[in-house]
Order: sequence, then C-alpha cells, then structure tokens
Amino acid sequence: MDDDQDLPLVSNVNDILVEHYTFRWKCDFHQKVLEGHVILRLKPVTENCKICTDECKEARKENCETICSLEINRDNAVNCAKHTPELQDCTVFKCILDCQDINIHKVTAIQNCTSTVKEESQVMNREESNYEDENCLNFYTDKWSLQIWKDNVFCAHKFPTLIKICYSTQPTGLSLLWVKTQNGHNCVYTYGAWINNRSIFPCQEPPTAMATWEACVIVDTDAVVLMSGDATPIITPENNGFKSYYYYTKMILPMSTLALAIGYWKEHCFDLIPHCRIFAPNILFDKAVEQFSHYLPRCINSAKFYLDQYPFPRIDILFVPRGFGSLGMANPNIIFLSQSLLTPDKSTCTRLAHEIAHAWFGLLIGALDWTEEWLSEGFATFMEDIFHAHALGMSPETEKDYSEVKYMLRLKTLQTELEHTDKELQILRPNQGEIPKEEKNGITISYIKNGQNIQKGFMQVHYLKGYFLLSHLCKLVGKDQFIQVLKEYIQNYKGQLVESKEIFNLYFTKFPSARNSIDMETIYTKWLQSSSLPMEVLNFKPSLNNCLYNDSIIEFNKWMVVNKIYLKTKSSKRRKVSWENFSTLQSEQLLIILERILDEENVSPDLFSALDRIYNFEERNADIRHRWCELIVKYHLDWGYLQVEQFLQDELAMGVYLYGELLNSELAVEQNLARKCFREMYSEMEPNYQITIQNMIED
Repeated sequence: MDDDQDLPLVSNVNDILVEHYTFRWKCDFHQKVLEGHVILRLKPVTENCKICTDECKEARKENCETICSLEINRDNAVNCAKHTPELQDCTVFKCILDCQDINIHKVTAIQNCTSTVKEESQVMNREESNYEDENCLNFYTDKWSLQIWKDNVFCAHKFPTLIKICYSTQPTGLSLLWVKTQNGHNCVYTYGAWINNRSIFPCQEPPTAMATWEACVIVDTDAVVLMSGDATPIITPENNGFKSYYYYTKMILPMSTLALAIGYWKEHCFDLIPHCRIFAPNILFDKAVEQFSHYLPRCINSAKFYLDQYPFPRIDILFVPRGFGSLGMANPNIIFLSQSLLTPDKSTCTRLAHEIAHAWFGLLIGALDWTEEWLSEGFATFMEDIFHAHALGMSPETEKDYSEVKYMLRLKTLQTELEHTDKELQILRPNQGEIPKEEKNGITISYIKNGQNIQKGFMQVHYLKGYFLLSHLCKLVGKDQFIQVLKEYIQNYKGQLVESKEIFNLYFTKFPSARNSIDMETIYTKWLQSSSLPMEVLNFKPSLNNCLYNDSIIEFNKWMVVNKIYLKTKSSKRRKVSWENFSTLQSEQLLIILERILDEENVSPDLFSALDRIYNFEERNADIRHRWCELIVKYHLDWGYLQVEQFLQDELAMGVYLYGELLNSELAVEQNLARKCFREMYSEMEPNYQITIQNMIED
C-alpha cells in the first residue's frame, strides 16, 4: 500500500458489523463543528465464538492479567495491549472503526436502549434517560481509526452490542465543507470527500458494511437540515431558540451514501411521485425553480418509462455553494447540484438526468470494488442521454443525431484528458477483481488504490470510457434490447454490490450471438484493463446524414472564410461581412465550432471579437464558456480576461484546467490573474482544489 496515494479501510468487518447508527448532533456554525454522539448497534459476523474454548481459557486468562495490569490511559491515544503474532488470539478483542480528525470524548457500553428506527409518525426519544447503565470502554485513536475494547473481552460475541461514542468533529475535517452560500449565509455540507464520511462519525467504510441509520440534528430556528433519509423530516422545537430535524432510513446501505447539508435556503415543493423539493439560496431560487420545475417531472417520467418507478421515496434537490467541485452528486433521496447548471438556454439540464440515473446505478446497485467506478458513472452517463432525449420529446432521428454529437464531444474531452494524466489512472478495473489487502500491526487492512490521489478526483475516464463501452455493447444488439438487459440487471442485483462480470454475464446470456463481435476477454483486456482507447472508439465518426453535426461544420467553414479575410486584409480595407448569413446554433453545435477553432493553427484576433458579438458567450452555459475562456488564454485576448476571471469565480467545478493554462502562460498578466482568483476563492474551495492549484502555483 502506498501511504500517500492509497486509502486504507481498517474497520474489522470480518469480525463485527454495525447494523444501525443513531446520531445526535448539534450544529455550531461559529466553531464549525458538529457535537454530540452516535450509538452503534453491533452484531458479530460469525454465529459462534471461535476462540472462547475451554482449552485456551487459562492461557488467555494469564495473558489478560498481564495486559490488564499495564497502565492504560482510557482517554488518551495509548493502547498498551500486545500485538505479537503468538499472543494475537489471546489479547482483548477490539472493535475497529474507520475514523479521521474526530475528537473522541468518551466511549461507553449501554445495557438498555429503546432507540431504534421509528415509524414515520414517531420521533426518536432524545432524553438522556433513554440510556441506562453506561460503562466506560477503553479506546485509542490514530490517523485512520478508532479502536475500542473492553477489559477481559476476547471475542466479538462477548463485546457489547450497544456502544455510545461521544465526540465532536473538527473544523478541518475533510468530510464536511463549512462555507457561505451565494447569499453570504453559513452553510455546511458533505461534498463527496475522498475519505467519505469518516470525519463526521466513526463508521465502517468498506462497502460491504451496510447499515440503517437515524439522526436528530439540532440547529437554530431559521436553519434548514437536509439528509438522505427515507422521508421528509420531523421538525420539533427545542429550548433556547433551537429546533431539531429527525431523519431515518430503513434501507440498508453503505454509510458512504449518507449525505448532510445545513444552511439557509428557500424551498419549492412539487406535487409528484416521488415527493420532490428544490432548495436554493434566495439569489438563485427563481432561476432554479424556473429551469427545473418542468424538466424534473419529465425526466422522472422518462426514467420510469425506460427502467421502472424511481427506487427512492423522494428527491430533494439542493443548489450548493459555488465552491462545489462537481456539477452534481447523487445520494439516496437527495441530489446536490452546482449553480453552473443554471443557464438561460437550459442546455445543462442533462446533468440532472445523469444524477437521477444514479438512483439505479451507484445507489440501488453499488460497486463491490470502489475502483470500478465505471459501474456507476459509466452507466449514469450512458443513461443520461436517453433520459434527456425522451424528456425533451426528441424524434428518433433527432435523438440519434444528438447522441452522436455528444459521443464525439466526449471523445475529444477524454482524449485531451488522457494526454495529461498517468496511465495507471486511465484503467477502469485496476484491481482485476482482487481487492488489495495487507497486514499491519496484526490488523488486516484493505485499501482503495489511488484513493488519496488528488488527480483522480478531476478525471472523467470512468464516466466516459465506461460510457463508450456500454454504447458499443448497445450498438451490437440495439437500444431496446440493451435497455431490457439493464432492467433485468437491476431486478437481479438491486440492493447488492456487484463486480463488472455481472453485467457481462447477463449480456452474453441474453445475446450469445454478440460473441461473434466481442467476448469477455476482449472487454477486460481492451476496455477495462487497458489505458488506451479501443479502435472502435477512436474510429467513430458521425453519420453522413447527421444534420446537427453537418450544420455545425457549415457554420465553422463560414467562420474560417471570415478568418482568411481578417488575416489577409487590414480592418480598414476589409469587405463587409454579412452576419445575417450565420445561423442560430444549439449549444452542442457551438461546442463543435469552438473545439475546431481551438485546433486551428492561425486565427485572427479580430475573429474572436466577431464570435463574441454574434454568440454572446457570457450568456452561454458553462461548457461553452469554458472552451471560450481557453481561446481567450491561448490567444492572449486581454479584453476577455474579465470573462476568464468571472468564470473562475462562478464555475469552480470546471476551472482547474484553466488555472493550469494561465499559470503556464508566458504572460505575467495571465499568471497574476490565476493567483488573484485563487486568493479570492481559496476559502470557498474544496481541499483537493486548494492543494491542486497551490501545487500549480508553486511549480
């Protein structure tokens, strides 16, 4: 294991599992902490105790007396138990939890507790008298774990089944982002950190360790709490101007799927099934409701048409602060969206289709090996075009043209990415079905390859290469037939963790004739375990009769004629250009033109003024503005620097590449522009963005 790049999962899930978590937190925006406790309901993995035999009782007793005679500081990070191999089976049993940057105050065993997952009409009993006979347990924390043990307990079967951990989070914990909303109000949320939720609560991180949970979150009376629970919250007044939100889930899921957001937002409700709400700060609220109030119901209906009823009881959509490092993130019952999706032409609605697809691919069905992210991102990218086309009522011909153009644009994006990233990170199945493990201090640790690699968080290879693979398999059998395979895949594996082989086994079982074109070995060697792109992808070209693409090329050629005029003649001698001959373009068409201009060797600076005058790039979506800003930097268009600055402030999720271009520029003015934006945005950025851009500046 590479300590700097790989992410360890240390909890001993082969010995003991958490069945249920009960949280009670109070949010303190001034200190930037959550304070409270979590109660864990534990269950041994095996039915019978394997080590508590009469033959070794005396040996254990002797060793235990030696261990317990040592001076153990119960409140410090000191564990004096021996870990030599010959004594390992005779030492005290430890419950090991994944944990980072949490201040543990006390750990106790609970004899009686009436707190369980409630029915929708009930509220969790929040009185401390609910817990009786609390006995202190020993605990130890290190960088990655919380280890808990009880004197004279040698196996999971004798370990307490209910433990209470009193703790507080740290302001610097990586799982939560404490920032301001677009209105300047306090906000905290789970932004999808690479350590998941382990700096919010001690937990079992391996995806196989699934559980239910309930939470009581106490906030001031004007704040809103959003969580990934099954139902809308029960809100109860508390003392001294506070109120509590109670959420729960009965779905057994990995704890990495728990999402939390606390802030001050306006709410818009929909009369839909599932129950839907939109939350946004005041400054974005009208835009958010106007753009998505019609698209959301259509997209949900499209998902139902192709797959089935939405698998979760509700959808909350939250527009998070501008420092959010992604365009969207799906969790059970709640979706976080970037403000970058709010554009006048509504062309970015397709990202919501992507997040809705994650309800099936990534949440209802998860990856057993987290490095096989393509099983969620590739599937969601594949389905987003299908949902989007149906939601907009595209004809089959229009959908075909649209899908081909999207394919081509994605290929260009991925080719550019692969030129600038390590080959090791370009492989979709790096572990080849074997989750890596190693022994450390008598503890078996599994780990996520490159789980701490910051570069990995900016890559799209799992989205796009996975999408290309599914598109290829779909093309071999036809869209309708392939969708039927996906529906059967969902039916067979819902609520389970899968590997790549499950979808392929089902595919070839349903379509044995597909083996004439591709087989399992080819999929693994050419697609999943190779850093290169297959020729089937590289050779792609849009259909000859693709109107969307052909019209784009016609417009591009018109601009190249103008460019020749600008390059050959001075402005005072140029003949007048008939701008009325230029057509209104869809967003995808404009992207094609900008991509082609980026590939040109010689472009007149005056052409860019004309482009901006015709297409008004400041009003375009974030994808288009990103390409436009690339051109401004490439050709050093000083009149466009304000647009670049605005982009880096408003579209952080897409700005890292631009920071690199500016900082690598020969012009000091462009380097200084990047440094200025970084200083101004630093406090709003996610930690991985802070580190990445700081490294660029220092290099």
